[in-house]
Amino acid sequence: MATIDVQAQYVTIRMSGWEAMATRRPALTVQRSALFAVTASDEWVTRGLGLRHGGVVVSGMLKVGIWVGLDGTRRLLAMHRGMPTLRLSCAPGGAEAFSEVLVSAPDAHEVAALLAVGARA
Repeated sequence: MATIDVQAQYVTIRMSGWEAMATRRPALTVQRSALFAVTASDEWVTRGLGLRHGGVVVSGMLKVGIWVGLDGTRRLLAMHRGMPTLRLSCAPGGAEAFSEVLVSAPDAHEVAALLAVGARA
């Protein structure tokens, strides 16, 4: 399972071994100044995320990899059912090539509260 490390200027998401293979990266660093929305949810994300561009899906249980929306929105997912999900919405270039990052973590609500203080409205 991915881990989230919050620093003063950055948020680093470190992928577990198999998640790193599915997302094609061992970690993703997001600039805190690029965040414009941060939320956490206990609900499984069911809305359309786009087309999978590599990764793993076990229907209704996990989604790990890269999704590209029909509008070109790129999303990095590491979501596990039954675990709170942190959603980071970023300005272009703030999270490498991704506009959204969705990652499941036991402390997703605490991380969202911490990051919301610095997120732009």
